[in-house]
Parts: sequence; C-alpha cells; structure tokens
Amino acid sequence: MLLFLVIYLFAIMGCLFFGVNDPARFGTVPTSMLSLFQVSTLASWTSIAYTSWFGCQVFLGDPYGGDSQDNPSIIHTDFGDFQGFKCDKDEPKPVVTFLFFSLYIVLTSWVIMSLF
Repeated sequence: MLLFLVIYLFAIMGCLFFGVNDPARFGTVPTSMLSLFQVSTLASWTSIAYTSWFGCQVFLGDPYGGDSQDNPSIIHTDFGDFQGFKCDKDEPKPVVTFLFFSLYIVLTSWVIMSLF
C-alpha cells in the first residue's frame, strides 16, 4: 500500500513537471504510474530520465524516434489505430529530473527493501 502511495504521488508530480515534454510517459496519471513502476524496478529507467533531462528534441528515445513524417499522431495498423507521440514542446529540465528520479529511486528502493 505504501509503494502504491509513493508511485501515485510521484505520478502526479511527474505529470506536472514532465507532462509537456514527455507526453508518452508522463501525459496522464495512469501512464505516469506505469512508467514509474518501470523506474522502480530499475529496468531501462535511463531512457525515461534522459528524455526529461535532455528534452525530446535532443534525446530521440523510444516514442520520439524521428520527425513528424515518421511519427504521425495516429498510427494505423492491421490490429487497430494507436496514438503516436510527437515532440511538440521541448522543455529539458536537468535539475528537476535529477532531484525527481534520485528521490523516487531512493524512496521506492527503501519501500521495496522494507517488504523483506
């Protein structure tokens, strides 16, 4: 329950701090919670942090792989239509990113270690 509370509170802060720069991972609270769960497991968390640190124009990570022709807003496939993500507003925030992810990783690691 404590881990859920920490993830939920940081998801709200992540939406406020990084939602404009990284809408694929921090656009809404549920997607923020999923992204932060990935960060709490320390599985490829750097690609999430680098997008917020350098901005989505400089760090062309997973959902922002190219220009607008390569990254349409709607992707049509045989399995259905999916939302694509564009880097509309580039706002790198290195200091906020460092503080946010450092504090989050320390807190979630402490909560997970206290479970055992």
